[in-house]
Amino acid sequence: MNSNMTRKRLLMIGGWTDLFEKSKACGFDLTVIQRKSDLKTRDFEVADHLATLPMNSPEVVEVACAMHREQPFDAVISFQEYGVLNAARIGDRLQLFSNPLAAVELARDKGLMRQRLVDAGIPSIPFALASSAQEVLDFASKVGWPVIVKPVNASGSDCVRKLTAASEVAEAVDRILRTHPHAHVLVEQYMVGPEVSVEGISWDGQHRILGTTDKITTGAPNFVELGHTHPSSLPADTLAQIEAMTLRVLEAVGHRHGPSHTEIIVTADGPRLVETHTRTGGDRIFEIVELVHGVDLFTSTLQGFAGDFPALPEQPASAAAIRFFHLPPGRVSVLEGIEEARQMPGVVRVDHSLAVGKEVGPLRHSGDRMGYILVQAPTREQAVARVEAAMAQVRIEVEPPQAPAASTATAALAA
Repeated sequence: MNSNMTRKRLLMIGGWTDLFEKSKACGFDLTVIQRKSDLKTRDFEVADHLATLPMNSPEVVEVACAMHREQPFDAVISFQEYGVLNAARIGDRLQLFSNPLAAVELARDKGLMRQRLVDAGIPSIPFALASSAQEVLDFASKVGWPVIVKPVNASGSDCVRKLTAASEVAEAVDRILRTHPHAHVLVEQYMVGPEVSVEGISWDGQHRILGTTDKITTGAPNFVELGHTHPSSLPADTLAQIEAMTLRVLEAVGHRHGPSHTEIIVTADGPRLVETHTRTGGDRIFEIVELVHGVDLFTSTLQGFAGDFPALPEQPASAAAIRFFHLPPGRVSVLEGIEEARQMPGVVRVDHSLAVGKEVGPLRHSGDRMGYILVQAPTREQAVARVEAAMAQVRIEVEPPQAPAASTATAALAA
């Protein structure tokens, strides 16, 4: 690290212990704004200063400005979906080093982002913004059924629905507007094809694509993500098209500093953008990138903010895969094989919130999943085989609500 940058004052919006420790290792005097319930005992030891607020609270910007007046910050950053916008607002207001506000606003608002892509001539899914059920019906009458509806500013499959008929519209739109009262509804033509994500990192507007990740979801109606495999199994020419599109998207959005995560559906007419983010992918995709490519997206970005963005390694890629436990509603009656799964070849981690007696609700978004198994392997095929073998070691039985007989939930997922 550049010695002249030692003890630069960094403000981090949100975050967790590992990020705080990496910030300190990069030489920062670290101030954290995070919700109190999300802080661990260790965080109070690592951070130099702490303020307890939800990372997406409107008050965060004013609190940061007050703190800056007492002891000025040099840079502000967030690695979390609901913190990146406030971080960019603070950077813009105080003229601190940060990712540009305009880029983050576009990535956080799917409607604004899609219009920017239209203006840039980048192929996107046909869409409209709606504030009522009637406007969704009007769009569907033009493009045909089915359509997808979602909030413009949510993540984690929250309130995403595939609608196949007019009778389904009112309930879906009402749920979005109740859950996200200040957001429009984004309605899109339903696209058929494999969905992938593209993982990248940028510095000073120069973008490097690290690789493309295959995605498994529940499918309709909620499309909750159940697994990821990296690298993708798509043909090389298709991957080249996807990565070229991603570079155009990042340039059009104006992303300049740090990780990116771009979601694309490969249709019969070619790749079509779903959305892009000025942060890492969730679901431990940031860890998958590090396992496969040897690039720690967080540390690399923090080193850049400290004044010395590193040369990224050029090493042969391996492979990694993650699969999530997903269960039918009911009460867990049997849980076996977790320790056996941890001992399987290539298993990096088995993490779960399962317990006998635990009540399981419907799977509507990513927060409803009950844990995961993450593996590493020399090849993609071996990674898939290893994660499936580890999942098969786990036996979970769930008693359905108001039913005496137990039904066995399938733990292993298809590649």
